[in-house]
Amino acid sequence: MVSSVPEITSLPRDDASYQFLIIGSDGIWDVLSIEKCADLISTIFNKGEQRVTLECEELLDQCYAKGSLDNMTAI
Repeated sequence: MVSSVPEITSLPRDDASYQFLIIGSDGIWDVLSIEKCADLISTIFNKGEQRVTLECEELLDQCYAKGSLDNMTAI
């Protein structure tokens, strides 16, 4: 079933605990857990990549390589 009602979670923000925020469509979450996605982005970021567009592109490439055929969007 397709729903137009988004899943929303509200969390207090703590700069010491969070490096980034990932907004992604279901094509990403179909093949990567939240933890694996965060680990991937963190690894890319810690290697010195500061361009968010390239980090998102790598994330989408990894999802495609894992077999995601659903639409994928990452912000």
